[in-house]
Amino acid sequence: MTIDLYERVIARTALDPTTGCWEWQGATTNGYGKVGVKTMGKLQNYLVHRVTFEHHKGVIQVGQQVDHLCRNTTCVNPDHLEAVTPAENCRRRRSTRLTPDLVSQIRASSTSQAVLAKQLGVHQSTISLVRSGRRWGSN
Repeated sequence: MTIDLYERVIARTALDPTTGCWEWQGATTNGYGKVGVKTMGKLQNYLVHRVTFEHHKGVIQVGQQVDHLCRNTTCVNPDHLEAVTPAENCRRRRSTRLTPDLVSQIRASSTSQAVLAKQLGVHQSTISLVRSGRRWGSN
């Protein structure tokens, strides 16, 4: 990764003082920050968490993924990122399922989906699916 690319990523982040996350403020794909670079007329997209990981911690080994320890997929804080195997990344994801108490709170809350998702560290679609009964059963 070039320093130029890293500087572009950092320029588009904002610190969340509560969580310590460096939150990407630019475009996303599937909930992950992305930045595009045009080279010789061709657009190449990079995942921003991988850019900061490689800048601070080195090359990501073949067969490894970068896990967000904070569970915030727009976070690029290298202290919140760890290279792991796909199996470990999947195991960690499964262990972050919502609890029945959180589901009740989501359904009772009048807070917007976007704000609630950010507070709970889940995707906005998760809030929508819980509220509609398509996840965690119906009300």
